[in-house]
Amino acid sequence: MGARDWRTSWMEKKPFIVAIGALFACICASYATAEDQVPTKEQIMSDFAEDVLFRIGHEKTRTLAKWETPVRFGILSDEGINPNILSKTAEYIDVIQKATGHQIIFTSKNVNFLAIMSSDIYVELSKRENIVQQFFTDGVSYKDFFEESKSRNYTCGGKILMSKQNSILAHLIFVSLAHDHTDEQVEACIAFQLVEGMGVVMRGENRKKNWNLAPADISISAEKKIILNLLYKSSIKAGMSEGDALKEVSRLLHDAP
Repeated sequence: MGARDWRTSWMEKKPFIVAIGALFACICASYATAEDQVPTKEQIMSDFAEDVLFRIGHEKTRTLAKWETPVRFGILSDEGINPNILSKTAEYIDVIQKATGHQIIFTSKNVNFLAIMSSDIYVELSKRENIVQQFFTDGVSYKDFFEESKSRNYTCGGKILMSKQNSILAHLIFVSLAHDHTDEQVEACIAFQLVEGMGVVMRGENRKKNWNLAPADISISAEKKIILNLLYKSSIKAGMSEGDALKEVSRLLHDAP
């Protein structure tokens, strides 16, 4: 099945996507979150260096990755999803969009940030192979990713597709809705993958635990919002070296009130 068939399959699910968009549009601007302790500028610099998605380039320099085109977000599932999970997903995206100022659209067409959710996630991924493969550079990398994830029984995963210039082109999320996973675990996975999909990685034990939907206290903290905000400043470009990016972040923080 080719790209045309993918768009057709998305159109068949348009009422579901539109319903999610309506939830998103109804979120109050005063969405309440727990009050976080605001980190110092020194801590922000340290966290930016550790949290932002840098990759090793051909010249062995670490370069920064971010979206430079609008994010077109969609959810694909053949089963009903708890409305609370859909609402929480929309809330997370609202928080990220406000933090970054980057355009994120709920859509049924030309989706480049896809969440696949199912109670039997590997059956669903196999069934959607023609769609999922479009988030990989080739069939071999897709097969390796699928087989490793399945062998390790990952129930929360993601795959970022980047250009040679380190611009994020697409992001795939898969989330298990198995009966033994609580809504809180599913929501933690979604928050985790949404933030990483924008170019800000999660670290340490939280990453290890949430990869398999263990109980977690993950949220989009004040610190993560600041890192996202800095990453999506217009002077921070995809493909910037780590050194140049950190110099620019230092300047932005110095100029901040």
